[in-house]
Amino acid sequence: MPLNPVSDNLTSNGDTTAEIYPTGGVAHWLCTGTFSSGTLKAEFSPDDGTTWFTESNTNYHVTDVGMLSYPVPPKFKTRLTLSGASSPNITIYRP
Repeated sequence: MPLNPVSDNLTSNGDTTAEIYPTGGVAHWLCTGTFSSGTLKAEFSPDDGTTWFTESNTNYHVTDVGMLSYPVPPKFKTRLTLSGASSPNITIYRP
């Protein structure tokens, strides 16, 4: 089964498409491509995307190709945000 990207390639610092978890769960993100010194960090929103909180736990950060998994509370939205990249080309998949 092919993987469908959540967002187009991230070619600059910014955010992926937000995903909502009505009953909570575990978010899984497969990150591929060139990070160019950038860091993808998990963000959470308890109010449908009005306010975003960046996760400070480095277990929820990725700086190179790999899988990122983390728990999401019920009714929260989550996304990844890229910062610190000079010329990235990253594709994010939701397996």
